[in-house]
Amino acid sequence: MTAASAKRSAANHDEKERTYDTGELICGDLIGPIDIGIGGIMYVLHLIDFKTRFSWVYPIANKKAETVMERVLRYIAIMKNQYNINVKVFHIDRGTEFFGGLDEQLELKGIKVTRGAPDSSVEHNGICERRNRVLMESLRSVLNESKIPKKLWGEVLKTVCDIINKLKNATTGHIPYERFFKKELRATDYSSIKVIGSKVYYHHKIGGKLSSRARIGYYLGPEFDSTTGVYRIYNPQTDEVIRSRSIQIFNGEFLYETGYMLGDVVEVLHDNEKWYTGIIKQCRKALMQGKEIIEFFIEFTDGEKDWIKFVDFEFRRPRLEAVLYTQEYTEPVTLDEAMDAIDEEKWREAFRSEIMSLMEMGTFEPV
Repeated sequence: MTAASAKRSAANHDEKERTYDTGELICGDLIGPIDIGIGGIMYVLHLIDFKTRFSWVYPIANKKAETVMERVLRYIAIMKNQYNINVKVFHIDRGTEFFGGLDEQLELKGIKVTRGAPDSSVEHNGICERRNRVLMESLRSVLNESKIPKKLWGEVLKTVCDIINKLKNATTGHIPYERFFKKELRATDYSSIKVIGSKVYYHHKIGGKLSSRARIGYYLGPEFDSTTGVYRIYNPQTDEVIRSRSIQIFNGEFLYETGYMLGDVVEVLHDNEKWYTGIIKQCRKALMQGKEIIEFFIEFTDGEKDWIKFVDFEFRRPRLEAVLYTQEYTEPVTLDEAMDAIDEEKWREAFRSEIMSLMEMGTFEPV
């Protein structure tokens, strides 16, 4: 063994050419597989600008070459049309997910493709690898703290990435967002960051004149990579992600630590004998032996209404291990009480029916 071979060490990757302008050198990597998320996603394409350290995450269903290629080409088109940036170099590892004609497609656009060495792809993609770790650790923390369904990890990851872009990078000493967009963040840009998973009401126009104009859901964050003022909300009743500008956020107030929400259909075990199916209509916090617990007001399919005391936080959805006890149902006396009642819609229907009846009998005339 020669002295040169004995002393030879890996190349210092900090010596990589650093003369590229914003967006000209993009590093790419793939994260996954992860648990199947809403929309069938299992992987994340992670792209990061070498100069500014600004990054983007794109959840995708699989790591097939055509899937990754389609997403990369869309990204390059957005960089060109939205930010007037021409990507010059695209650095990726030698993972098979980046093969399948991607080199040819990028070269046709004048973009040079570089790949990491076969035995040191982690080192050559150190920028992405380090950010991958930060993203996944932050994602796990948010999901555990907010108690929102884990299938929403893709939407949550977009918001986590957006927040990280607005924090000072330890390597460069700069804030990626400010360097990429060439403008300073204001105090309002940080104060507008809300707790992921918070309870939120969003505007909903479908229905009759007297139908509710708001729906409840989980706050997921602003629309990713956008300044349109649009927010993403998860509606558990329809199991879909809604986008809306008109929202009211109860920051830091989570929708029941149990993970259940208004409108959820649940099965409740009574005296360990029989399961009863019902719909959650209301929720409140209560004390049991000095400990704060959750109670649900449930309307069952047989017409009964009961408060349910949640006692087991390790339940199997959709069944709720709970103890039933009856509370007398008091009918509302005033109009305001009727509008705040659990069975508000039934009272509205009763009002409409009564008014129509009075009009048909000529008791009143419409004005």
